[in-house]
Amino acid sequence: LLNPVAVKLSQATIPTVEHLGDRLVWQFTTPPRSNEYLGKIDHNLTSAQRLQYSLFMVRGSTLSGGGGVPNYNTSARTSKQVTMAARHTWTASASTIIESQFSLARHEVITRPEPPETRDLSDFGAKWPPLTTKGYVKSLPQITIYDGFTSNSGGGGLTKQENYRVNGSATLIRGKHNFKAGVETQRSDIRSYDYYGGTTFRYMGYVSNGGKAPTNYAPNGQFSHCMADFMMGQLWEFEDRGAFDYEMPSWSFSGYVQDQWRVTRRFTLNPGLR
Repeated sequence: LLNPVAVKLSQATIPTVEHLGDRLVWQFTTPPRSNEYLGKIDHNLTSAQRLQYSLFMVRGSTLSGGGGVPNYNTSARTSKQVTMAARHTWTASASTIIESQFSLARHEVITRPEPPETRDLSDFGAKWPPLTTKGYVKSLPQITIYDGFTSNSGGGGLTKQENYRVNGSATLIRGKHNFKAGVETQRSDIRSYDYYGGTTFRYMGYVSNGGKAPTNYAPNGQFSHCMADFMMGQLWEFEDRGAFDYEMPSWSFSGYVQDQWRVTRRFTLNPGLR
């Protein structure tokens, strides 16, 4: 009655306890690492021109365990974040100021399965078709034993978000008027690449309980039936999705003109168009 793949998988990955009803307590300690860097430059090129520049970077990494099963589908995650801004200010005259600015924001997260968790059910004797997706890495399915444990889903891939922005403005003061005009262009991009085929097996205990949903009519009754279905290879629910790769870039353009008109000492009018 026992499924040979389930037997091999349980022997290799699922820890046991001495008595039914005992609980396994385990600790997975991987302190996340994070390094932050900040730099600033504020320099007067000439008496009329000023340059400002700032750079902020974060580098981090962490290691995730196997969910309810120790060292099952362990994965490493690294993250990178860069925020940069540069501004140039030119005071062309006492009444004219020209400004230009460039900014960049980038966030990237990379997840990779950790060895030896580069295996799938074919390594345990199952007829498991390999995925042919470029960069695909083998991974075990997520297993849910109701009233018991749920293993880690694993996974690997890349998620990247980028934003570039360039703008410029000119200010002109004439009498009671303060004119200002500017333009801006922005490019945003989101890319997500997942080379992990997310498979989930769920075991509810229907088969070993004669087609009925098991309950805890006795201590650990539901878990016993669900675990029995797993050992016999009798699924209650199966879910699968393929690897994916998509990108969504976008552009935007904008401009504005405005005037700050001081009509009287107590009344100021601010007309504008964007």
